[in-house]
Amino acid sequence: MRARKCGVARWVMVCLGVGLVLALTACAGAATPPLPTTAPSPTLTPPQGGMRGLPNVTPTPVSTDEGKVPPKIMDAVIARLAQVVGRAAGDLKVEVVEVEYVEWPDSSLGCPQRGRMYLPVVTPGYRIVLMANGQQYEFHTDTTGKIVVLCEPGPVSGRSPGMDHNQMPDALLRRVVRAFAQHLGVKPETLKVREAAFVEWPNTALGCPAPDRGSAEVITLGYRVVLEDAEGTRYEIHTDLGGTRWVWCENGEPQAEGTVGVRMGKGIETLPEEARPAFEKARALVVEKSGLGEDAIVLEAWESVMWRDSSLGCPEPGKVYLQVLTPGYRFVFRAGGATYEVHTDERGRSAVMCKP
Repeated sequence: MRARKCGVARWVMVCLGVGLVLALTACAGAATPPLPTTAPSPTLTPPQGGMRGLPNVTPTPVSTDEGKVPPKIMDAVIARLAQVVGRAAGDLKVEVVEVEYVEWPDSSLGCPQRGRMYLPVVTPGYRIVLMANGQQYEFHTDTTGKIVVLCEPGPVSGRSPGMDHNQMPDALLRRVVRAFAQHLGVKPETLKVREAAFVEWPNTALGCPAPDRGSAEVITLGYRVVLEDAEGTRYEIHTDLGGTRWVWCENGEPQAEGTVGVRMGKGIETLPEEARPAFEKARALVVEKSGLGEDAIVLEAWESVMWRDSSLGCPEPGKVYLQVLTPGYRFVFRAGGATYEVHTDERGRSAVMCKP
């Protein structure tokens, strides 16, 4: 009788053990799904904002389909290409060769210019290669389309491969157009810009020497601007890099020349409306430095200037400045028997006292 009870107990224990093993096996199977034989490929999409502090910068392909690039980016690139080849954007037959999203290692967008400094900040953008007129053109952009750099312009005469060939500052271009329109006696809005390109002129005559005037055979950086009036007549204008000089060149000979920045006379009545914000900023700085009121401060002279870097023409020892052409103004004030010279940017956001 005792043996029978032991056998029954042993049989019950065995059944319970088998059931427990089966239950644990079922739970383990439910908690751990089988591994896939191949890992799925991740879908890469460009970020909406900038990425900072990345240790490695590797171009991330997006697509060769221009539809993957924001329309405003492609529009900006095609507009820049139209300027490069000297034709209207609507007249261009453009083929998209390659497009990729890139995180540029600094603010040069992968096309640093000689003599310029750049912020060491990872800058997301695009590399876009286009085909037009049988030539390929490589553009680098940011993610806004406000910065478009031509990196590989192809065989275009007179352009340097180490520079940003189509990055003539808009403010400088406007001033050149305004100065030449004044020479012609027409309104600036009647002149259309057909070309605005960086050039290394072979001499100080900006590539247009006068027969009766000598010039040094020294490479002179500048721009070539082609304007067209309402009647379809084209004018080729040569400038230096800062835009302080312009020469109207026809058949290799100068027809007229002048300056972009013009010194004006006394009084704020000579200031155009666009210079008012810069004037207010400059006068406020004189008020601060002199301790006098605005009524005691007289504007003696002013001129529009293209500063060669972000120091606004007044670099301080030990400071580093961006080597970027900066349009602005130079003001000379008289206050309390002293003369104050103030340099500003074009919009009046920055002002520097140069001669207190």
